[in-house]
Amino acid sequence: TTASPARQPSLSLDKPARASSIWNAEYDAAKAFDGDASSRWGAAPDARSGWLEVDLGQETQIGGARIEELGFHRIEEFAIEYQDGETWKELVKGTTIAGEKSFEFPPVSARRVRLNILKANDVPTIEEFQIFAPK
Repeated sequence: TTASPARQPSLSLDKPARASSIWNAEYDAAKAFDGDASSRWGAAPDARSGWLEVDLGQETQIGGARIEELGFHRIEEFAIEYQDGETWKELVKGTTIAGEKSFEFPPVSARRVRLNILKANDVPTIEEFQIFAPK
């Protein structure tokens, strides 16, 4: 057997994060960017949509993302977006995640990136949301 190639480092690891809402302090936005799948962000109890945003600190070339929705498969429609001036622009749009999904997209320069959850069947909760440099 051959060893699988190492995953590239996440640009979003431990970067400042915020969310549309949180369940409580134990499930704050930073938990989705801590590199630890045993912790997670959870939205407020009545949320069925919302967003999870990371600030990369400066304009950075990005070209990929990975979302881990491991324990609770609730997302039914989402978009990965980046901020361009005052506007959010879509990079990827999808339906269910239900586990771990990786995405590649044409490289863009961005400082702020978000997972915009457009529809969920229960409170959205995300173990990890990672942003990567272009391959």
